[in-house]
Amino acid sequence: MGCKGSLLAVATLVTAFTVESRAVAYERQWHLGGSLGYALDGDASGLANGIAAGAYGAYGLNDTFNAIASLEASYRPGSRLGVASAAVGAAYVFDVLRWVPYVGLTAGAFELASLDAACTKASCRSTRFGASVPLGLDYELNRSFAVGGQARYDFLPSSDGITHQLTLSARAEYSWGY
Repeated sequence: MGCKGSLLAVATLVTAFTVESRAVAYERQWHLGGSLGYALDGDASGLANGIAAGAYGAYGLNDTFNAIASLEASYRPGSRLGVASAAVGAAYVFDVLRWVPYVGLTAGAFELASLDAACTKASCRSTRFGASVPLGLDYELNRSFAVGGQARYDFLPSSDGITHQLTLSARAEYSWGY
């Protein structure tokens, strides 16, 4: 068997084990989950990286769109910068397979805070309103549990410059109501 034959055999096996026996998209389904990952941000002063954790919820408006809400916090040890966010929005979801890709758009508030011990003034904090683009891929273990990964890009404009943040996270969620 040649290289093309091997690739075709692997693709056939992956498809056989990951495709549902029938195409089903669920409306009015609730999702509740958490994420843990890596955060990278940048502004005029340079780049900083660290860890991020979050919680999220979603509700199936119809078979292609979910309303989404998220809370996330991240910390960069090198710059002693903490970022907390709360955002709401919508996501396009293609959920007729066990692999569920999605892309969305959210808007919300972001709190940037210096966690340096010498910084105790209000000037060490900044609240910004921004937008996020979450892009992910989840795998449904069954109708109630899914795991996956997400890349989320945050865009935070302000009078003192633009801050960008990229978060790469592993996710796990529980679903009900289908």
